[in-house]
Amino acid sequence: MLALFHSLRARVLKSLGRLPARLPEHVADLGDNTLRRERFLGNGKPMLVIFGPADLDYNRPIYRGLLAPIDCNYVIFQSRSMDFFFRDWSAILAHIRALSALWTPQRTVCWGFSMGGYASIRLGLDESQSIACAVAISPHFRLNAPVSRAQQEKQLPEDVDFPDLVDALNRHDGTTRFKIYIPTHSIRDSIHVLDAQEVHSPSVEIHYLNVDHGIEIKWKEDGSLRSAFDSLASDRPWNHAGRYTSSPRDISNAMTAVDYFRQSFGEDRPLSAMTDEDVMEAKWHSTKAIAHRAHKDWDGFFDSASRSLQLGAARNGFPTIYSSIFFDTGTPDRAAASILAWTLRYDIQATRDLLNSPRATEIVHSHMAFDDLCYLLMFAGEEQASCTAREILFRCDKEPSADLGVFAIGAAGLHMADAIERLAHRAAANNVHAAADAFFGKLASMRQPSTSDREAWQRTRAAIGLPPPSSIPK
Repeated sequence: MLALFHSLRARVLKSLGRLPARLPEHVADLGDNTLRRERFLGNGKPMLVIFGPADLDYNRPIYRGLLAPIDCNYVIFQSRSMDFFFRDWSAILAHIRALSALWTPQRTVCWGFSMGGYASIRLGLDESQSIACAVAISPHFRLNAPVSRAQQEKQLPEDVDFPDLVDALNRHDGTTRFKIYIPTHSIRDSIHVLDAQEVHSPSVEIHYLNVDHGIEIKWKEDGSLRSAFDSLASDRPWNHAGRYTSSPRDISNAMTAVDYFRQSFGEDRPLSAMTDEDVMEAKWHSTKAIAHRAHKDWDGFFDSASRSLQLGAARNGFPTIYSSIFFDTGTPDRAAASILAWTLRYDIQATRDLLNSPRATEIVHSHMAFDDLCYLLMFAGEEQASCTAREILFRCDKEPSADLGVFAIGAAGLHMADAIERLAHRAAANNVHAAADAFFGKLASMRQPSTSDREAWQRTRAAIGLPPPSSIPK
């Protein structure tokens, strides 16, 4: 009776030229691992079957707002895990058949994003269903690939045969049309770009888009996702956001990136250069960095790792893999120095963690840029602060930003009289006495000098034939 009430209500509102802003969904479990959300407006209307992606709140009513004004019945399947709907697949197929018999749709279409894209293709290939069109966004094709996210997440059921969708699509001779959208700016999807090159069925349209994995999210943001659902349900043409269409270079880069992706998992792969400055995915560039490191290409590592950090790789904390590379004895000192300098920009806690290591002492002594040393001083523990400050002083006379070093030591409140004196007596020929004298003067203006500061300043001036300073703050 409740379904009949909502159906009659929808018909009245439809006759007035509008659908209700939000009709209630019927929500229930299906099988052991799946939730279904359904909305019924009336018999004979198009039926839209949607498979949700993984990594969503199981209780979140996804798509309901987008589908509210669309004149169709729908059922949405959400999984409690990243199992690609395998655990309850038989129950899902049986439920769709039952809805088809009950709702008598004029046409049935399906849609899926990410994990749901794989399920959407499977449903379109199922001979027991009558699917007019199956749309898959960022889908997998082959779940058996060891580097695929499906395998890495380890949530697939055991003892199950995973259909190879490339072969299945090429064998397909039914009436279902397939529209598949694959991102070319996503390193994890690069293997799917390569797989898609093997699909040659005339019933399959493949569109490559120059975005990352979240194609559906971008369509929602730019307002085109609702029109996509409306066009799919009503069998009208839909412009698939043409401004995202990949160039031949984008597609070529994605296929080249497969070797970087596999190398990052330990496979020995050749790495080819590519022009990918326009790829805005942090994961893409951090994966390339890991691959370059495996090949001991440290210039490539520097370029890719720094690009990944610029794009947000440290948004949830400095990448653990970069910290591990810092501690690895096989990492050259200059590469380790770059990693330590990056922590100053992206994660101060990581700076402190890296500084509390024997490796940091080596790096501070010879490989850090002067400006980075000065900033490093503010976060160093007592032992490293002393080491860092001495290195700053030893370099100050040659650095155009020497004042920054004096400021850093003054701000840190360190008593560096002994270090300044040693600096002066080590390098008298380079006129460092005069520089040391100037440093003492600047430090004295920034904080109260200690007794040792005042005595060392007088000894330094005597070493270059100058009288004691006329005024030393007491």
